[in-house]
Amino acid sequence: MKLVSNKIKVLGLGAALSMAACTSGFEEANTNPYQPTEVPTAYLMTNAQKHDGLNMG
Repeated sequence: MKLVSNKIKVLGLGAALSMAACTSGFEEANTNPYQPTEVPTAYLMTNAQKHDGLNMG
């Protein structure tokens, strides 16, 4: 019975430590370098204008 209690304590401690380790620097590691943060205004309406031109004639 004591062995089972010790295993539960060790597993609980390991789970707590592994969850705490994931918070440091998570935002920097989880960013997409290919996703732009700002889009130039010249590129905002080009796709909509293309589809309007194809639908009109």
